[in-house]
Amino acid sequence: MTEKQVEEGKSPFQGEDISPEKDGGLVKEIVRQGNGDDKPTFDDQVTIHYVGSELDGKVFSDSRERDEKVTFSLGKNEVIPAWDLGAASMKRGEIARIFARPKYAYGLKGEKKYRSATSVIFEIELLDFVGKDISDEKDESIIRRILHRGVGREFPNEDATVDVHLKGTYQDKVFDDRTVQFVMGLGFLQQIPLSIEHAVYKMLRNEKCQLLLKGKALQGLDQISVSVDGLVQYEITLLDLERLDSEQILTDKGKLLQSELLKSRADDLVKKGHYQHALKRYQMVTRLLASVTYPDKDDRIKSRQVRIAAQSNIALCYLKLNDYLQ
Repeated sequence: MTEKQVEEGKSPFQGEDISPEKDGGLVKEIVRQGNGDDKPTFDDQVTIHYVGSELDGKVFSDSRERDEKVTFSLGKNEVIPAWDLGAASMKRGEIARIFARPKYAYGLKGEKKYRSATSVIFEIELLDFVGKDISDEKDESIIRRILHRGVGREFPNEDATVDVHLKGTYQDKVFDDRTVQFVMGLGFLQQIPLSIEHAVYKMLRNEKCQLLLKGKALQGLDQISVSVDGLVQYEITLLDLERLDSEQILTDKGKLLQSELLKSRADDLVKKGHYQHALKRYQMVTRLLASVTYPDKDDRIKSRQVRIAAQSNIALCYLKLNDYLQ
């Protein structure tokens, strides 16, 4: 088969067109079947071996020969589209040949030693894939897999209101299955562990993810008794969220309304004895109202009342926390 024929959209071998647009530019042929039914999902850490060759069979890159496995985050544009899309279609242990036209390989300008506008063939072996470690300490206490990608660009921020569905499983038994609304940063009021909140901060609306929790990520799971080396699985769906507007985009009127909301939450926290959490929100109130000006007399009076009440309660919180230096 000539290069001209290939550029017309024909693969040198029969296989499945796995290109998003079904344009014949990415064709896959399975060389060895994989194991199980599971395939990598968006943002999984994928490990492969590959052999890249030109259409005449000349090899230009071989990771096995170099003894260098390649690991990348699936779907994050860290590698060429042929690898991203190819790996997403494969099972663990599978080997596949993938024909890729330039738009799915190295582009019209080429890359380094590869010729521009060149169609290539990759043999890819999917060695393994795992979820992403999203724990702050990178100790694998929170491993996340995205089961369904969310929409939009907004992530929950602190004091955002979220609606989520939770399903917790331990030793193949469901112990937590509920739809719940809570305020970010205050999830403990609804028996939401910190590890769950930590994951929700990284989710988009309608996203569904799977978490594997162990070690310190199990703190706050009071419904069950977990062994020292126990592994708890959660599926989380972020059904809806309402972010708290940032100070930079709020009008003075908006700052007053948000301050009243935060003060109300803080007052409730004081009643329940959660002084550290209340203190943080009272401090947010005083910061929001520090430099506002209101032509309307009623707004001026309300702003002053809210600010003075917050300042007074800040002092109360410090006393309750035995912090006498503030």
